[in-house]
Amino acid sequence: SSKGVEKPPLDSVLMLDSSGSMKFTDPKQLRKPAAKLFIKLLGKQDRTSVVSFSSQAWPITFLSQLENPQQVEQALNATDKVSHKGVYTNIHAALSKGLELLKNSQQLQREPIMVLMSDGKIDVGNDAESTALRQQIINELLPQLVEHNIKVYSIAFTESSDQQLMQHIADTTNGRYALAASDDVLHKVFSKIFEQAKEPNMLPLHENRFV
Repeated sequence: SSKGVEKPPLDSVLMLDSSGSMKFTDPKQLRKPAAKLFIKLLGKQDRTSVVSFSSQAWPITFLSQLENPQQVEQALNATDKVSHKGVYTNIHAALSKGLELLKNSQQLQREPIMVLMSDGKIDVGNDAESTALRQQIINELLPQLVEHNIKVYSIAFTESSDQQLMQHIADTTNGRYALAASDDVLHKVFSKIFEQAKEPNMLPLHENRFV
């Protein structure tokens, strides 16, 4: 590992979209093996939480350290509990839950990141409400994420998702945005997120996208 400052341990929240449309946009359920790959790359000092979201966001596991094989196994199994039976896509709820889980990480000298995987536009069944939630993300949630130094790595699964929002969330929080329409891209994305989270001095990626 590089000399100099030791990177603080990571606190990562993996947010997996469980809305029904994921059946079509992620038919092979690639977000699960990708999340597993990421969990396997984490070290014993790192903590992770797996959160499923559609209309609401609910943690399948809360932030827990991966000190022993059972804890790693528990985190890996959590990804399998993400369904695609949800009706709606509430990215606001996902980010709020991530903020709640990570807002104390910095005080604990831990590096907070969120990995947001969605195919979606915000859809809570009502256009006006969906639009209002999108604005609230931009006006209210993003400043709080920035304040707590929480980086969001956002991954869209289709070109029809709200790429502008996903990109804006990543840029504002100093994370990265990617469109991952195939599994090899997804693997690269997760490896890059990991490298970037662990190696602060890496060169910025071309045009803020994964190449």
